[in-house]
Amino acid sequence: MRFRLERALTPDQQSELGRRISVVLPGATIVADTDAGRYRVEGPAPDPAVIAALAGWCAEAGQLLVEVHAVGGTLEEAYLELVGDDTR
Repeated sequence: MRFRLERALTPDQQSELGRRISVVLPGATIVADTDAGRYRVEGPAPDPAVIAALAGWCAEAGQLLVEVHAVGGTLEEAYLELVGDDTR
């Protein structure tokens, strides 16, 4: 699962969110993507409870959840992942 926030997380916020997500999806971790504010949940496949936990944490932390991709990605993301993109 990939998601984008209005602002990048601090290391403490990323750890806190990771703990919250791992409660509903054991074994999951939050990893920062190359762009500020973009993250992904690595581990088991997400379910509705993960999205609810993410949205709940964002509401409590005052973070705007701008975008969520629960499965797959865009064609552009797949292409850039295959060929590599150093400009991001």
